[in-house]
Amino acid sequence: MVTKVLELCPGESTAKTLWPAGEVTSWDFALPIPENMFNQFDIVFSNNVLQRASYYVSQSLIVVWGACLKENGQLHLVVPS
Repeated sequence: MVTKVLELCPGESTAKTLWPAGEVTSWDFALPIPENMFNQFDIVFSNNVLQRASYYVSQSLIVVWGACLKENGQLHLVVPS
């Protein structure tokens, strides 16, 4: 079974390095995620996105990203220290 990864990032793909055998879908985090992407991914990977949004928008983003995960999926968040 291939791991399906949704990558949300402002730049070049990091997910392809972290999950080389995975099927990586990159998405511009500034665009709305269509409902047909909900419940489709084993991993949602956000790389340096949350610090670009306000606290309240960040909460909403995490909820939407979580909706993209399959049951028992993983949400990976990378933010600056």
